[in-house]
Amino acid sequence: MISPKVDCRKRTLRLPVLVLQAIERLDKPTPGAVAREVVLSRATVTNVVDRLQKSEYVARQKLGTDKRTVILLITDKGEEILSSAPELLQTEFLNR
Repeated sequence: MISPKVDCRKRTLRLPVLVLQAIERLDKPTPGAVAREVVLSRATVTNVVDRLQKSEYVARQKLGTDKRTVILLITDKGEEILSSAPELLQTEFLNR
């Protein structure tokens, strides 16, 4: 299993952290919206979210009466990972 740990010395992000950051940025993030945000297939994002959920970094919540639609929520454990993650590279360029 891929750990969403961040190596801040090398300033590299692993895919699970990118997915967590996308979930944090979006309002009521669905797996499809996250896939569009990080420019990956829905299948790839679903696999990453499955692993994040198994590790208790995210939770899925059904949205309304449509049981097929879920939103992704970051847990307290996931928030801890995000607090130690470096900013996205494009954010650094925009701030220069």
